[in-house]
Amino acid sequence: MTKFACVTGASRGIGAKIAVALAQEGYHVALLAKTKDPHPKLSGTILEVAKEVEAHGVRALPIQVDLRSQEEIEEAFKTI
Repeated sequence: MTKFACVTGASRGIGAKIAVALAQEGYHVALLAKTKDPHPKLSGTILEVAKEVEAHGVRALPIQVDLRSQEEIEEAFKTI
């Protein structure tokens, strides 16, 4: 069975750790976060986490989205 997961806040911290843990368990992971490009004060981007996820032999789908925006959320889930 193919397994899929969607993780918010996936560019760093607990969200990134959860995404990688799911990948280790064989899940393809949609990575949702605001940070797609490097931030001068914060480490981590969804593109970096996508590489970590894909290193486990599954697919990653990084999507830049601001979860404060209903419109962006709807567009993200259309993409997924």
